[in-house]
Amino acid sequence: MFHTPPLKRLEQRLYQRLWNGSTGIFVVGNARSGKTTALKKILRDLVDRSERPIPSLHFTTARRDTPTVRSLQTALCEQFDVQIRARDTPAQMAKRMASHLREYAFKAGTQRVVLCIDDAHKLRIEQWDVFSEIATYLEYRPSIQLSVISVLDAHYAQPLLNAFRSPKYSYLRGRYMNQTIDFYGIQSQRELRSVLSAYDTLQYPADSGISYTQMILPEDFTAGWRLADQSDLLWSVFRCRRLEGEPLAWGMQSVIDTVQFLLLDYLAIDGLKTLNESLVAHCLAEASPEYGGTRRR
Repeated sequence: MFHTPPLKRLEQRLYQRLWNGSTGIFVVGNARSGKTTALKKILRDLVDRSERPIPSLHFTTARRDTPTVRSLQTALCEQFDVQIRARDTPAQMAKRMASHLREYAFKAGTQRVVLCIDDAHKLRIEQWDVFSEIATYLEYRPSIQLSVISVLDAHYAQPLLNAFRSPKYSYLRGRYMNQTIDFYGIQSQRELRSVLSAYDTLQYPADSGISYTQMILPEDFTAGWRLADQSDLLWSVFRCRRLEGEPLAWGMQSVIDTVQFLLLDYLAIDGLKTLNESLVAHCLAEASPEYGGTRRR
């Protein structure tokens, strides 16, 4: 994945908080905005101020018929292959999970570890005590600091955010909601151009000597045609088709899928003569059906 403007914004804010000792960050964004993909890229290369790697683990939540502390502890252990016994209590599972995280940090030669909770809006606020208990066990010497990054879908996040702001759960808010970061996709024609230019410049396949655009449209590319120069057209279509009341932000997954449809399914077959607003609108609707209406703004 190349460094997109949304990724760079998120990376800057995460580093600012983590380097200053934050133990909990919420990242909130619309579905398919690219937040999870961006986070995985950032956390894969995460380092501290001394350029030492900070290890991270990625946990994906799932809705349970009975969302309890025990069900979450069990899911954590199962996803990270932490052995548990049928009669283990939640406290015993928390100890085992803490031991796993401690070992993970020691192998990296650091005293910090990051746990990323994807789809965190599916959890009930009472289940956050799970992470508190794990963090408490990690405080035993030699101490390991646990930072939890929670990823929430903006359409479903509000009930959980409201619960965290309740005085009743101030002890959780202080640890796991140090900052809420709103994640948006592409927010301007200029940002879109920087993304499209990557198709024109980055080699694909790697070390092939040719770019993605060049591979798909070799003759047109040689003649000077560039995908980045179509940013005005694509952004104009998106602005006209975006959903009523939605922020002016084009999700990265939708951008990528639209470009794929445009290049591979149409321009590579029918040529540049077919490129117009109608075709881009069709590709956008194919990539993201919610943009398939005839809205005008």
